[in-house]
Amino acid sequence: MMKLASATMALVAITACVDRKSYETDPVTLKTDQGNVICQLYTNQHVLWDESIAHPKAMTQKTADGICWAEGVRLQKEHIAKVKAR
Repeated sequence: MMKLASATMALVAITACVDRKSYETDPVTLKTDQGNVICQLYTNQHVLWDESIAHPKAMTQKTADGICWAEGVRLQKEHIAKVKAR
């Protein structure tokens, strides 16, 4: 358990030092039943950073972030499949 805590703290420290701006892609608008969610996605290697930058008032930030993260994972899997198909 202590190793996990140490590893998590190290990851957080390293991530805090990285300039996310250099990994950003163009924002993506996703249509949902509650309205549009605008996502800031990052490179295929950084899907954990994917987040919403705008969402419907009826939707929580957490839900919108989850939608964006899922889109990032979908795009990552699509990218991996294309690379493997070469």
